Amino acid sequence: MNVKNLIHSFALTFALYTGVATPSFASDVEVTHVANAGIKIASGDKSVVIDALFTPSSDTNFLNTDQFEQLASQSTDLVLATTASSEHFGTKRTISAMLQNPDALLISTPKVIRKMRSSISDNRLVAPKLELFESAEYQYQGIKVTVFSVPHSDQSRQRSTQNYAFLVEIDRFKVLHAGNANVQDIAKSFPESQIRGIDLAVVPALCVNHESCVKHLNSLDIKSIAFATNSEQSTQDIASKAPYMAALNKPFELKQ
Repeated sequence: MNVKNLIHSFALTFALYTGVATPSFASDVEVTHVANAGIKIASGDKSVVIDALFTPSSDTNFLNTDQFEQLASQSTDLVLATTASSEHFGTKRTISAMLQNPDALLISTPKVIRKMRSSISDNRLVAPKLELFESAEYQYQGIKVTVFSVPHSDQSRQRSTQNYAFLVEIDRFKVLHAGNANVQDIAKSFPESQIRGIDLAVVPALCVNHESCVKHLNSLDIKSIAFATNSEQSTQDIASKAPYMAALNKPFELKQ
């Protein structure tokens, strides 16, 4: 397994919002691990949250009420949810964050958007209707988002739980969040022409168990890769197979 191009990788580990280091990629861009597979991308007065407003569950680490309110009260331009699964999206928390950010847009799957229509106006909801391996592009507040429809990691849930991935471009900084993408289809899901040379890719931890996934990522000159996992054991397993990775374990305080 060739990992020579992944030496700057890091893990999104089992840690709470206020207990994980914030990777600094550029002077004006900050990527914060929120909880589970949730992240926040901020640059100047622009910000995007992805899979950060999910329903609390004993199955994953999550934001407690105070931590969630701190996040929801901060200015956000775009809210992105990769799937309707409760570990990636929560109706109540997403509505609360959208109401506190009246100019924010939500981009997600049609199933997620249907859950929001009774509380959020249609002009703030974007639901691309995409077949597998199709993509669509959007621009909002100087932020570009490419939406990919990709196979779900659990093929038995593919019909009921559509999975979108997002490539966010903010101030020339590019972040791919793969959601629950099936790592065996990683090359087909994310063509080289669209993600070569991006700054950060957040992909499922299962990737490290599939040589084709690692090989494809290695070929794309990605500067940093995070393998999203919600368990300490998974993080330990990844570290044993990929010693170039370092868990994020330094505390930080979210900037006001």
